Formats: sequence, structure tokens, C-alpha cells
Amino acid sequence: MPEFHGRGFATELALAGVQAAAAVDSNLPVVALLLEHHRASEAVARKLGLRRVWQGPAVEPRDLNMTRVIYADRPLSDVTIHDFLRGLV
Repeated sequence: MPEFHGRGFATELALAGVQAAAAVDSNLPVVALLLEHHRASEAVARKLGLRRVWQGPAVEPRDLNMTRVIYADRPLSDVTIHDFLRGLV
């Protein structure tokens, strides 16, 4: 809802998720799959310390002609990236 944009709620919720994930298994990567044009989501990912590790064409039919980006807290193997992308279709 637009009236809640820019108040830090997404960052607060995402940070709680990262902390919960680390408490469960810190050996697993924290990953954000985004569409490149969604700048607010990219800003949240960067605030969490995630870095862009991949970009390429979005494969979902509803997102034709868009660029998918993956942010993560560590480098990801090509196999891991493929697995994340495969889960989108």
C-alpha cells in the first residue's frame, strides 16, 4: 500500500527474516530474487548487506522483456543460481 512506502517496514521485516534464517542454519545463503526495475526491493537487499551475484532475462511468462537479478550474502554456484531460477517457473 503506497501510504506505507518509505517507512522502513520492508527493511525491518527482511532483517528479522535474515536473523531468523541465521539462527536456524547460518551455512545456508540468504538470497533475494528480484526484478531489476524494482528499485525499492534492491535498496532493501543492499541495506541487508546482500550483493548482486547474478542478472539475466526473467524466464517467467508474466515478466517477458524484464531482467531478473539475484542478490545474496555470499557467492553462489551456477548450480545454486539455476536451482533458484528453476523454482520460479
